[in-house]
Amino acid sequence: MSGHNTLQPPKLPLRLLRFFVKEEFVEEIEGDMEEVFQDNLERYSLRKARRLYWMEMFKLLRLSLLKNTQLLQYLTQYGMFKNYFKVSIRGLLKNPMSPSINIVGLSVSIGFCIFDFTNIKIPYTSPPFLRTAMVLSNSLAKLRDLWQRCCEMILHRSRKCVV
Repeated sequence: MSGHNTLQPPKLPLRLLRFFVKEEFVEEIEGDMEEVFQDNLERYSLRKARRLYWMEMFKLLRLSLLKNTQLLQYLTQYGMFKNYFKVSIRGLLKNPMSPSINIVGLSVSIGFCIFDFTNIKIPYTSPPFLRTAMVLSNSLAKLRDLWQRCCEMILHRSRKCVV
């Protein structure tokens, strides 16, 4: 068994560890992993000790030890959207009528908006001060018509009461 002490742990897990873990923790973790590897060599075969070395390397990776956590933020957002997608598919399969009504209503309203935006050209081709004047004149005309109708209704009712 003394020949096992000269064997070194696999190089690839050490490279991965050095790549992902912050510099201040690498030396300590490597030392601990090498001790565990030597202990495993005494108890198990070389092949099993190397396999256990890989498993120990993955066990020692913690979020607080990693160098760049921005990548992890993107991965967690991916998981979040994946979860939302699963939940929406399950809801669709359980009750297909309500989401289908929502989807049809949304598509029809988007279609009408696109149709309106492609056909309304006159107010947006004129200068801004003319647009404001056109809007004001249209609203004043509508207000004037409403006032005339109200006056006519009041006069018409008052004539009925007098007669």
